[in-house]
Amino acid sequence: MKMRTAIAGIMTFCIVLYPLRALAGGTLSGIGLLAGEEEEDNPDIYQVTFPTGDELGIVIDPEGLFSISRTGAYDSSWAGMIHMKENGGALFINRSSFPIMVNVGISIEQDTDGTPSHIALLAEDTYVDDGVWPQMYLTAVPGAGKIREMSEFEPSDREIPILANGNGELTTFSFLLDASEYVLDEETNSYLLVDDEDNYDSASFILDGRVNKNADWSEYTGADKEDLIIRAVYTIQRQSDYDEQLLYQSDGEKASPYALIREDEKE
Repeated sequence: MKMRTAIAGIMTFCIVLYPLRALAGGTLSGIGLLAGEEEEDNPDIYQVTFPTGDELGIVIDPEGLFSISRTGAYDSSWAGMIHMKENGGALFINRSSFPIMVNVGISIEQDTDGTPSHIALLAEDTYVDDGVWPQMYLTAVPGAGKIREMSEFEPSDREIPILANGNGELTTFSFLLDASEYVLDEETNSYLLVDDEDNYDSASFILDGRVNKNADWSEYTGADKEDLIIRAVYTIQRQSDYDEQLLYQSDGEKASPYALIREDEKE
């Protein structure tokens, strides 16, 4: 099985928003042929768009001060919220001639060496405001539909707690994306993507959650502040088929995630 791995970035956030850095990202694309197969019937074309830059950049706001810049007035109900920048989030688009699986791994750390953060990560938000220790309920929220850009994002009802801290095992989940259709142009003897506005597949997620609004966050401000880094690792794997039975489905009337197929079991 062919595997392509992309480390899409190490993204830093603090109590206040500041420029974030990225190491890699973009679009994987190319044309090849499967060994031993006829060119006319078996194009092997891959084109995958995945996150670049600071799409996962967030602001944690223990005191609710971000409400001033977003609404023009202070709103105490914003205290303890986690915010993404406008249209932020991770979007994966598959226009390959074969299905792909996108494996996502996320962790937090206090430096690029993978030193664990002193912020405690919680599996649920029930006790996030207990005590004065900096703690956080950080989740990945998959999108509820197929989209072309993050401005179209609608959250599902699924929340995946990020519990990985430091350079050990990541919190992981996966998306299965279907193939796009190609046709052979006999005049140029090349394959072309079928001109259909729905001829693609995609998956997306944002980060969300809460932080302890009663905690002492002074170590994360000032010149000698402790950083908090989000590490996101994306692995793209070619699939032989698209099995819809693998897709996650929610019960009842909840908005189920689009194309979410696997996640870590909760401890």
